Amino acid sequence: MSFSRPAPRFSLLVAALLLSACAGPGLEDSGWQRSPLAVQAPYPEGVPHTDAQGRPRLSFDPARSFFPLGLYHGLTGTFGGVTYSFETATDAGHNTVVAWGALDTDSVLAAAERAGVQVIMSLPTDETVRKARDHPNVLGFDIDHEPSVAETEAESLLRRDRFLVRRSEIRAIDPDRSVFTVDYPTVRPDRFDLWQLWKNTGDVASFWTYPVAGEDAVSVGGPVGVGETVRWATDATAAQKPLWFVGQAFESPLRDFDWRMPEPRQLRAMAYDALVHGATGLIWFSLDSFVTRAGRVIGIAPDAQEQYSLEHPHIRNGQNLMRASSSQIEGSRRLWQAVSRLNRELAAHREIWLSPTSRLDYDVEIRGAKTSTDPFRTHLKRTRDGLYLIGVNVDDSPVDVRIRPRFPLAALELRAGDAPLSLRDGRIVGTLQGFATFVLKFEQASS
Repeated sequence: MSFSRPAPRFSLLVAALLLSACAGPGLEDSGWQRSPLAVQAPYPEGVPHTDAQGRPRLSFDPARSFFPLGLYHGLTGTFGGVTYSFETATDAGHNTVVAWGALDTDSVLAAAERAGVQVIMSLPTDETVRKARDHPNVLGFDIDHEPSVAETEAESLLRRDRFLVRRSEIRAIDPDRSVFTVDYPTVRPDRFDLWQLWKNTGDVASFWTYPVAGEDAVSVGGPVGVGETVRWATDATAAQKPLWFVGQAFESPLRDFDWRMPEPRQLRAMAYDALVHGATGLIWFSLDSFVTRAGRVIGIAPDAQEQYSLEHPHIRNGQNLMRASSSQIEGSRRLWQAVSRLNRELAAHREIWLSPTSRLDYDVEIRGAKTSTDPFRTHLKRTRDGLYLIGVNVDDSPVDVRIRPRFPLAALELRAGDAPLSLRDGRIVGTLQGFATFVLKFEQASS
C-alpha cells in the first residue's frame, strides 16, 4: 500500500550479562550515526488518558487510570449457529470491547457486566445513550468513521459540524463519557490540516494504521507507519488528548491493499511503536466473525471458522461471506494467542504507559540500519518507582544501538522483551534483532 507523507518479572539483570569485550558492538568501532528520532518525549507534563468511564485524567492513579486493551467488533449472542460472548475477549486479556453497532443495547450492557469488560458503543441512538449513562461498564461512544477522507474537503467539514452537534446531543444526556471517531491514518499533503483538525474534534484522538501489506512488509514504520502517525496525532493535539490506536490484527484484499495477517513479532512491534510515540490505549481490529467476513476481512479468534453462516438483517441479504483457507485459519488462531500474551504483558506495565516522559536527557546512535534511516525508537518514562526505557526496532532487519544517558546509571533490568543490551562504560549497547522490543528498568547511580 502506498501513501504520501506530508512534510512536516521476568526479572533479568542485564548489567550482569555480556560484559566481556566480545559482547555487543564495540564503543570504538566506526559507522555509528546519531538518531534524533530515536528519542521520543511527548508527555513531560503528564499523559492524557481516561478512567474506565471515559472521564479525562492526566496523572496516574492505580485505582482509577484506565489503559484500554480493546477488541473491535465484539459480539454477544448466537448468529448463524455460532455463539459469541464478551468472555472470549476477557479470557484473552482484553479489558475493552468495541461492540458491533447492530447489537441490541440491553444485550451489550448485560454481556459487558457479566464479562467485567468496558464497552465502546458505536453510532448510539439517544435511547442507547440513556441506557448507558449510568452503566459502569461503558467507556465511550464512537459516532463516525474515517471522516477526514470524505470525497471532498467541504464534505469532511460538514461531517465535522454534524459530529459536534451529535456530540452535544450525547453530552446533554451523558456528560461524562468520551465521544470520538476512528479516523483514517493520513491523507495527501493538501488535506493534512484537515486530518489534524479531526484529531482535535473528539474527546479522544483515535485512528487506524495497518502497515502489513503485500510481500514486502519489512517495517511497521515508514510514510504512514505506526509511530509516525501516532507522533503526528500527539503533535496535532499538543499532547492534550488521550490517543487510542487501532492496530492491525487481520488480513484482507479490501480496497486492493493486500493486507496480510501480521506475524506475532510484527504485531508486538506495532504495539510498542504506538506506545513509544504516545498511544494511551490499543484496540485490535478485529474479532473474526460473520461481521468481518461480510466485509472481506479475516480477523483473529481462538476458533476461527472456514466459513460462517449469514444470519443477521444488518448484513445485506445474499451477501457472500469470505471463506478462509486452512493457513489463514491457523494464522488467525496464532495471532489471537500472541495478542493474548501481549495483553497480559501490557496490563502488567500499565503504570509505565500512563506515566510522564522523564526530563532526563540521553543520546542514541545506531549502526547497520538497512531498511529505514531511523528504525530504533525509545521513550524514557518516570514512574513512582523509577525510570523505565521503552524501545522498539520497527524494521525486520537487525540494528546496532548505543545509548548514552546524560545522568549516572548503575544497572539495567529487563522487564519485558528480548533485547540483549548491556551497560558498558556508562553506555547501553547491543544489537536488536528485527522487530525487537523491550522495557528496561534503570537503576540510577547515587551522585
